[in-house]
Amino acid sequence: MSCDLPQKIGNNNCSTKTSIKIFLQNCIVWWHTTLKTQLKPNKKVAAIEQNCRTFAQWRRALKRWIRKRWAIRQKMSSLSTTDSSTSAWGGGGRASLKAKRKSRKSVRSSRSDMLSSLPDIFECHQLIDSPRRVQYERTQLTIQTPLAAALDIFYLDVANICQGELDELTTRAKDLCTYIYQRVIKRGYQIGIRLQKPVFLGSAFDDTAVVSLNEVDILMPFECLDASLDSAEAGYYVIPLKPFKEQKGEPPDPHRYGRSEDGMHLSSMVVAKNIHSLLVRVLRYHPWAELLPFTVADGQSQITVSWKAKQFFNLIPATRVHGEDFHLVSRPYPLDDHPQSELLWRGCFSVKEAKILQRINKADRGIRCKAFKLLKTLIKIEPTLVGLTSYHLKTVLLHSFDCIVDSIPRWHKDGVDIAFQCLLEELLHFLTIKNLPHFFINEYNLLGGLGSRRLAVLRARINFLHNNSNELSRLLQKHCNKKQKMKMSIEETE
Repeated sequence: MSCDLPQKIGNNNCSTKTSIKIFLQNCIVWWHTTLKTQLKPNKKVAAIEQNCRTFAQWRRALKRWIRKRWAIRQKMSSLSTTDSSTSAWGGGGRASLKAKRKSRKSVRSSRSDMLSSLPDIFECHQLIDSPRRVQYERTQLTIQTPLAAALDIFYLDVANICQGELDELTTRAKDLCTYIYQRVIKRGYQIGIRLQKPVFLGSAFDDTAVVSLNEVDILMPFECLDASLDSAEAGYYVIPLKPFKEQKGEPPDPHRYGRSEDGMHLSSMVVAKNIHSLLVRVLRYHPWAELLPFTVADGQSQITVSWKAKQFFNLIPATRVHGEDFHLVSRPYPLDDHPQSELLWRGCFSVKEAKILQRINKADRGIRCKAFKLLKTLIKIEPTLVGLTSYHLKTVLLHSFDCIVDSIPRWHKDGVDIAFQCLLEELLHFLTIKNLPHFFINEYNLLGGLGSRRLAVLRARINFLHNNSNELSRLLQKHCNKKQKMKMSIEETE
């Protein structure tokens, strides 16, 4: 069936019950086909997504049109009935009133039959890749279980972060970027770098921060490159450049800020060193920002600005290639004797991940993200879960994303305890098969850096917590008591 834009709801061709059914079926088929083929955004798709984002909106809009159309038809028929009755009976009376009531009753019954038949039409979505869950769910009150109560207490006492502290950190990060960008624009042109608008990443900006936070990642993207990518290994890429030969009277090399020694690639290490040297001059007289020395540490940012050694802002050089929808960041690579290590750029999908988390929050009122924050807190403070990172849990949450159902805002009937248990079950599955694929790069195993012995320990511990809710509640209560004792000791010392 064609996936062209269906006719407008107010079309006069949809005047009968049969044509309305056909119209609505075409709408649903078009909607499913659009989501299935993942068409590029165009005017038609944008107009549909803006006007009617859910099947419920289609149904409500169609109901409103039916009521309006029947009201107009009833008004016209009542006027014609009144004229004929008055002319036949000489001015009306009881007979005209009975005729009016009878016509209204018949119209009302026929209209109710048509409205009642509309929900049955939506059964046709089961023929086209129907999701496992139901599109429409009634609002239900969740049953408060002992595990749910323990999770709520743990969230309030341990996991929840002070909003004032979080606002102070984000405000300071934005002020730092404003200061840098106002001064680096002119100086950046001297080495050929044209910085674009910064991108703020991390849990401080996607509402997943827990316990305490003193670090922020900031992408500093420069010009978009017109080049092709060569995949070196899973998650890393090499950017080849065209050879350039300097000539008198010709403009300088546009990639002189990061061209490698061989002159054929864009080196992430050279770009990071040049931007660091540029920031040394920019932040020399800043009132509170202290630029740390340029370091190459595995897993850490190369360019870091600190505030009184309490808060750290990681400035990450990034770029994009035409035709790709993700950033390439200059993150350190485990250096070895291979000379290509300094040329590698890591793929960064943080912007796309943040958009998916927003859609998940709209779909289930933030239940799954709350469960993610609870488990993220638990792996930070529980010594038996050493080896798991917050990005492991975030990837597990992304794998549970359903692109059809999660795009439909609805009330979710599951509580935080069910979502927490489901997250543990998904994590246990990936630990069992010893493979947690990256959400956007399937061949990249995020558990590849953990040894088989550590994976066995984590699998046994997660399995025990998943199958023993009483033990899980006791563990949460133990950490709550420990947190309260720490607060009391701090108050006594003050």
